Amino acid sequence: MHRKLFAFVFVAALLSSAVVVFADSDDSDATSVTTITGYIGMAGIPNTPAVGMVINLNNVAESLTTPCVATTDANGFFTLDLSTTPALQSESVFHIYFSDVDYIAQNLLPNITRIDGTQHLQLDLSGVTGTAYQLGNDLDHGLLLVPGHGDLEFTVKGSDRFLKNAMITLKDEDSAQEFSGETASNGKYTFPDLPYGVYNLKVTCNGYKTYTESVLYNGQATHNVTMVEKEIPTFYGMTTYHALMFLGVAVGLILVMISHILVKRNWKGMKD
Repeated sequence: MHRKLFAFVFVAALLSSAVVVFADSDDSDATSVTTITGYIGMAGIPNTPAVGMVINLNNVAESLTTPCVATTDANGFFTLDLSTTPALQSESVFHIYFSDVDYIAQNLLPNITRIDGTQHLQLDLSGVTGTAYQLGNDLDHGLLLVPGHGDLEFTVKGSDRFLKNAMITLKDEDSAQEFSGETASNGKYTFPDLPYGVYNLKVTCNGYKTYTESVLYNGQATHNVTMVEKEIPTFYGMTTYHALMFLGVAVGLILVMISHILVKRNWKGMKD
């Protein structure tokens, strides 16, 4: 009797442990999608495929240095294979962004939302079943890219005040198109309807060193610049260069005076 009871308890415990192990290893909550396909078109009449557009798929934190990557073919189609990026295979929410920062996606699909302040998109596949998910394969269901643009306000200041009449110049790295403007008394200037892109920024102002920077503009509203004053030597606070220069001049004058005195004495001795 005791042996039967012990055997029953042993079998029950074994089954219980097996259930626990099964529950711990259950990955049913993970997304089953392994490939994402779709179409990307460019705005125009008629609409044309976005050829050679590189698409990056990253996690929500965008912390992967090597995201899942695909390139659109001659017809604007692409396939993202999540198996090439194991870190994404257990994710169900992703960030999508394109290689060309000049464009922004429109015609967003139900599972896609735009991330504020950027041209990045968020794709939510929570609850999606199957191994393949299709963003769309025609102009009615695919993503449409249009040139992005918006207002960008600059604020220029020195160490203790805002700078008036600072000249701001933006040069597009791709098209070499230039935009320029001068700050008001509050140190601000706004570029209206500035196209998205990467710009070479140059800021000049009297009494300050020229400021340069590469700026990626993709929808942010403001950009701040702090300029450094030029070094102005004074008698008590002169730079090392100027101090050495004045020392050299002083030594030169002393040598000239000594030479003059010696020549004068020799000349007087010869006359005597």
